[in-house]
Amino acid sequence: MENIMKKFSTLALATTFAIASTAAQAVTIYDKDGTNLGVNGRIQTVMYSCNNDPALHQVAGDHDSSLQNSARFGLNGLTDIGFAKVLGFAQWDMADGSKYGDHILSRDIFVGIDFGTYGKFIAGRYRPAVQAYVTLATDIMEDYSANTLSTKFERNSGHIDYQVKLGNLDILAGILTASDNYAIKHSYKGEAKYDVEGGFNLGTGYTFSNAIFDKDIVVKLGYEYLKGQNDYKNTLDDVKTVLGTVSLGNFFNGFYTAFGLNERLFDYNNGFERLFRKESDPEKLKTLGFEYVVAYTTDNGISVRTGIEQMQYKTRDISVKVKALPVYVEYKAAPNVQFWTEARFDLTDTKEHKKASDTFNTIYTADRNCYTLGARYTF
Repeated sequence: MENIMKKFSTLALATTFAIASTAAQAVTIYDKDGTNLGVNGRIQTVMYSCNNDPALHQVAGDHDSSLQNSARFGLNGLTDIGFAKVLGFAQWDMADGSKYGDHILSRDIFVGIDFGTYGKFIAGRYRPAVQAYVTLATDIMEDYSANTLSTKFERNSGHIDYQVKLGNLDILAGILTASDNYAIKHSYKGEAKYDVEGGFNLGTGYTFSNAIFDKDIVVKLGYEYLKGQNDYKNTLDDVKTVLGTVSLGNFFNGFYTAFGLNERLFDYNNGFERLFRKESDPEKLKTLGFEYVVAYTTDNGISVRTGIEQMQYKTRDISVKVKALPVYVEYKAAPNVQFWTEARFDLTDTKEHKKASDTFNTIYTADRNCYTLGARYTF
């Protein structure tokens, strides 16, 4: 998960819905004649108590603790062309010889145009508009939040998205062009990526200002549709996702709470002559995830957060639930310096856990409690 300040900040260089990873403390290296160029990134080190989540790229043995270092680097630009502003953003996870090996991996890369009150377009690789916008409300911890909202790790190329803000109302819409090896999480084990023909997403959000005890209530809803490619090797027919969140309060000051819910329905075919999917496998998979979080942030930079999350997988023959309780404490020593500790307490029955990890592409692959200690410098 990205730095929370980054995720809730609105920059002139990017849209709030497009990228959760845009740096709030981006360093400007050129600013002249309507053109602004900046660099952004982070350097961090994290101690993990155990290696139970491959999705987090943990590299130690299954029961071993390990200290993992990582870096992220990006470029952001903005040029005023009179009737609009053209923007560009790129960010990479850097080679570290461990977590990311010896490779530089693309994270988010897009170009766009901002028409001010008439909205913004972007196109490229990122989490689609509705996913990032809606799930932002409960994704308030580092590693162990929003994992049951289906869409947390789904960064892909081929997106074109639009957002416009009309007073307290946000409207979002996007399309997906054809894309091979498209990441779709929480499906069957060994099937984390599919060939996708296209798709679309729609979303909306409304802020009720000072609704309860002078705190805002924000309601967000979204729908996403993905169509699998009609070729001999593809097992996916389509995926439909409905998601929503509601939050109360300002995350940076005092009390904050939010609830998120999503339902995703996978429809499958059997591939060419059933070579890629067993005849006995179910033709549908339904996932239902929810998350509740609560947090309190003090004026001196201390924040305490907790909650509960659950993901249910249902097929014709199987129904299992994976549950966890995360706890997070952070101290922000400066706007760009933070220290944190986080724990995940497993609430899933051992047999249920094994059934889930043996059958589905679930985020939690072991029924044990874990903790982390981390430090990060952002620029």
